[in-house]
Order: sequence, then structure tokens, then C-alpha cells
Amino acid sequence: MDHYGYPWIRSPHSSTCTTQQYTEAFHINKLDSPKPEDGSEYFNFAIITATKLLDAKPLKTVIKSSFSRLIIDEYQDCTVLQHKMILALSKILPTHILGDPLQGIFEFRNNPIVDMDSDDEMQGLNQNIQDQQKLAKDFGERLIEVKILYDALQMERNLLLAKNKMITTKSTFAFQSWVPADLVEGISQKLISQWNCYVYAVDAQEDENFPVLLKNPPIGQSVEMITEMYSLPDCREADPNRIMAFFYIMFFGLMLGDAGYGLLLAAFCGFVVWKYELEAGTKQFLRMLMYCGIATIFWGAMFGGWFGDLLSRTLGGSEVNVAVWFNPINDPERLLLWSLIFGVIHTFTGIGIGGYNLIREKKYLDAIIETLFKYILFTGLIMVVLPFVPSVGGAFAQRAAYYGKYVFLVGLILTILGGINGAKNIIAGLFSGVAKLYDVVSFFSDILSYARILALGLATGVVGAIVNQMAVMGGLSIGGVILFIAVFLFGHTLNIALNALSAYVHSSRLQYIEFFGKFYKGGGKAFDPLKMDTEYIKVKLEV
Repeated sequence: MDHYGYPWIRSPHSSTCTTQQYTEAFHINKLDSPKPEDGSEYFNFAIITATKLLDAKPLKTVIKSSFSRLIIDEYQDCTVLQHKMILALSKILPTHILGDPLQGIFEFRNNPIVDMDSDDEMQGLNQNIQDQQKLAKDFGERLIEVKILYDALQMERNLLLAKNKMITTKSTFAFQSWVPADLVEGISQKLISQWNCYVYAVDAQEDENFPVLLKNPPIGQSVEMITEMYSLPDCREADPNRIMAFFYIMFFGLMLGDAGYGLLLAAFCGFVVWKYELEAGTKQFLRMLMYCGIATIFWGAMFGGWFGDLLSRTLGGSEVNVAVWFNPINDPERLLLWSLIFGVIHTFTGIGIGGYNLIREKKYLDAIIETLFKYILFTGLIMVVLPFVPSVGGAFAQRAAYYGKYVFLVGLILTILGGINGAKNIIAGLFSGVAKLYDVVSFFSDILSYARILALGLATGVVGAIVNQMAVMGGLSIGGVILFIAVFLFGHTLNIALNALSAYVHSSRLQYIEFFGKFYKGGGKAFDPLKMDTEYIKVKLEV
């Protein structure tokens, strides 16, 4: 109800319409009608008049076109007159009433409240609701026809929009469009062979931004959605997906780190991709998870994780080492070391791609300053801190730190001098170079961020081992076997779900922040050609 006590109609756009508006708009004998200041007399007049007007076909058409459904709240305070109007409205719109007779608080003089418990009074409304439900059922049976019509109209709309972009005369038309470079010759020959037309192609200008069309092998394609969630690459920078795919899948496998989980993940995703016809995005995502599952099998075998410590327990006890390489639970510092090493490689690769992009733009001096000088600076930093890294020490680390301070000093000098490039004067350039030394702090924090690989890898293994320990607590009795099956299935299902989600999120985070932060511009616009873009119906063309 609104503040006048009139029922309201709610549309998807939250519009509100009252009986007063319809009465004032359509009532003809306004001289004989009461005034709003007449109170209850005008109130009853408005309700009765609006109810009569609802029989008018034009008004029904307006209401159907303007609103999707009728929702009435606090129905226990609805009067009999209002109820009659709602009965009329329920023949026009799907109607929903909300109310509790025990919460009724209003009574109107000479205008009784509707009895919601009375079958006689509610029968008409219930019948109208049943009629609407039958219409909905009939509509559902013809839903496929509506979907086909929707897609057909959508394609027709796209064609009309494309035609509006053409230059047309009575006998001719002209248009321009973007075409992938490797398709220009084939498309030109096709057009010339079928129509009397003239086709010419020109390359994009240096200052012109053209749309982006990604082309990668299957593994690279699988992570394109990860990149697109961040941003498409700029039209003039390198597509990072081929290189990123290797790191993303590897980090996912390291974080999940259980061969049994990886086997289930790869088998399930591979089966779904092979068995079912899927949307392109869904298929791409499942293929990525399949590759991640394969990586998880590899790293799980290297670390000895098979559904937690199930394999080692089966072979004689949790102390049995089934790891091909080492067990992170027994030697976490070793995994931390390798996590940091992988982080350095990942970060250095990102810096290298940044240099490659500068070379493509023919900014050769910038490429040297932003790539080679950073390599020298960061390599010196790594050498200096090497004795403080877990599992590293001895004479080698001390000697590396000794020479590293000189390498780091050379990197500092080169970085400061590199600030002169492009500066207005030497002093401003030197200050700019000094500001770039903050990259040392950023690099150090970025490398420490890869410690998350250790944290997530240990979490998977430790929780899996705890699940196995809980599962065998019942012994070999019938109850113990039932307990084992229940705990094992529930515990490992929950563990794989939570840790697979964590691996997905944190692997993406390492790409977005630590990797893309070294080179990625982004902001590209996707190549979106005119095509049969359907939402419900799949169209296959046979050429």
C-alpha cells in the first residue's frame, strides 16, 4: 500500500501507480466527483471508479505494457473495495499477495477489511491466480518457440545496426571494417567473386587503435579468460597468454599439490569437455582446469600427496616416504625456497616481456634501461640476501653476497643514470632515477608474495592427513567402515573444493599483480565482427 492506502503495482523498474492517477486521468464526469479533501468519500469513489476503468481494453493494454506483475503487501489491512479492484487487476497481471491476518491493525469506518480466511471472499482471487499459473504453464510449453523468435529478432537487429553504419545510395553502398590480417586476401577474393564490388585493404595507422583478436594454441587459449577478466592486451603489445599459461598452471598445481585431487579434477573436466556440447567460455574454463589437474598430478607425485597421506598409510604408515622429490610437510623450508625461486623466474619473465614490448615500439634505449638495468639491480639484491634465505647458506652464499654488493651497486648507479633518459634536464633526470630505486622495495615484496605457494600447498596436505586420521578412528568394525567412507568422502570433497578455489584465486592474483605489473598495459577492445550471435539456439554452418 502507498501512503494514501491505495494498492501499488511494482514493475522491474520500480515504478509506482495509484488509483488516484487512473481516476484523475480517465474519469469523465469530474464535476460530479468528490475532491481529495473530502476524505473517505473521495477514497471510496477513487477505488470504485478505478475498478470500473479496469474493464477498458486500452487501459488493460497500458498496464500490461508498463508492468510485469502486481505485488500487494500487508494484505490483512486491505478493504473489501480494494479487494474488488485487486480482483480486476489480477485478471490483467500475475498477482502476488503478502499478508498475515494476525497482524491486522487497521479498521475503516463503513469500509470493512477483507477476510483472508474466507474462501468466499478469496475465491475470485485464487481463481485468477490459478488462471495465471495455467497461462504460465502454457507459455512454458511454447518457450522454445519464444527463444527461437528472440534469437531471430536479435540477429535481425544486428543486421539493421550494421546497415545503419553503411554509406548508401539508390544503387550502391560502401562500408569499412576491421579484418584480421591473415584473412584479408581470402575475404577480398570471396567478395569480388560473388559481387560486383571494389575492395581495398590498408594497414592500421601508427596512432590508430585497432581491435584485439587473440590467437593461441589450446593451452594458451585455456587461460585467455583469466587475462580477459583483468583486461584484454593493448593492440600493440605482446599477447602474454602463451607464457602466462605455463606459470598459471604450474602455480595451480603447486598450490593444490595432491596427485589424487589432480587426478579427479583432470578426469572430471576432461570427461565433461569430451562428452558434452558446451558454450565456448565454459569449455575453455573446464579445459584450463583439466590442464591444472594434470599439473597437480605431477606436483602431487613429486611431493608424495595422494589424498593426503593415504598412499603412505596404505604402504605401512605416515612415516613412509612416497614423494618422488621431497615431502613439504617434513621439509617446508625447502618448498619455501623453491617458491621464491619460481617467483624470481616469474617476475624476471614479466620484466623481459616489458622489454620486448618496448623493442616492438622501437624504444631501444628504454628497453635497455627498463630491462637490462633492472636485471642487474635485482640480481645484485638477490645475491646480497642469499645467506638469509631458508635452506641456503655456507661458503657459496657468503661468496655470492660478497660479489652481489658490487653488482647491486652497479645496478643502483645505472638505474639513477637511466632516469636522465627523456628528462627535461640532468637534475630532474637524476631525481627521477632516484625515485625508481623504490622498485627495489616493490621487487622484494613481490618475491615474498610467492610464499603463498608454500602456505596453500601445506594446507592441502595437512588437511588431507587430518581427514584420513579422523576416518580411521572407527577401526575395522562395520560402524568403523561406514565412518571411514563418510568422513573420507565428505572431508576430501570439501578439501579439494576449498583448496582448488584458493589455488584458482591466488594463481590469478600472482598473474595480475606480480606478473602483469611488470609490463602489462591492457585496455584493448575485443574484435567483435557481425555474426550470428545467439543466446539460446546454437547455429552450425556447413560450408
